[in-house]
Amino acid sequence: MDISKSNDAGAATGQQAPHFADMQLAVGTRMQLLGTGRTPAATAFTSLIGYVRHEYLLLHLPREKGGMTVSYSVGQEMMVRVFSGTSVFTFPARVERVLLAPLFQLYLTFPDTLDSTALRAGVRVKVEMPATVKVSGAADSDAPVAAVITNLSRNGALIDAERVLGNPDEKLSVTFEFKHDMADAPVRIETDATVRSMSKRTSATATLPARYEHGVQLSLESGQQLILQNYIYEMLIADRQKIA
Repeated sequence: MDISKSNDAGAATGQQAPHFADMQLAVGTRMQLLGTGRTPAATAFTSLIGYVRHEYLLLHLPREKGGMTVSYSVGQEMMVRVFSGTSVFTFPARVERVLLAPLFQLYLTFPDTLDSTALRAGVRVKVEMPATVKVSGAADSDAPVAAVITNLSRNGALIDAERVLGNPDEKLSVTFEFKHDMADAPVRIETDATVRSMSKRTSATATLPARYEHGVQLSLESGQQLILQNYIYEMLIADRQKIA
C-alpha cells in the first residue's frame, strides 16, 4: 500500500537500472530477508504491509516455525529479495524500528538501489515431489499410479513415471502435496491435467527400467493457482539455482 502520491516512471529494460515501481509491490507481497556478512541473521520470509515512498518499508515481523518472532535490532543490515512478474529483485536495507506485541511490525529503510535478474515467462522450478496420477479411462477401483513431479510452474508440471500415463491431449487426475511457508500443514492439490508431451527416458543403467516423462498442463482453480504461485516464488527467491 503506497500512502504517498509520487510515482516512479519506466520499467527496467536493457541496461537501464530498475526502478522501485518495477517491483509492483502490493500489500501481502512476499519478501525474503537475508542477513549480511556483518549481521548474519537467519533467512526469513515475511510479507509487505505498506510503505512510504523514499522513507521506509513496513513489513510483518517474521516468525520462526515454532511461532516465535525472529529477533532484529535497530541498525541491523540485511538484503531483501522480491519476486515480481518475471524478475527477482534484490536490494540492501537496514532496520529502522521493531515493534513487538501487539503489532509485530518491522520498519526497513526505503531501497535506494535495486538489482534485478530477469526470468523467462512461465518459469519452472526443479522439484522432487511425490505424486499420484489417475489415468483417464481407468476404473474407479484401479489404484492411482505413483509418480514424481520433477519440475513445476504455476500452471504446468513435468511428471516422471515407470509407465506411460497418457499421450498428448489425453486427460489425467493429479494429486500432490507441498509444504507452504504460510501453512501449518502440507498443502494438498488435486486437479485435472492435460498431457501436452510424452517421451521415454532411457535408464542410466541396463538393470533399471526406462521411465516416461509427461509434460502436463494443470487445470487449477484460482485459489490453487495462487497458492502454487506463492510456493514457486518462494523457491525462486530462496534459490535461483532451482530454475528448471
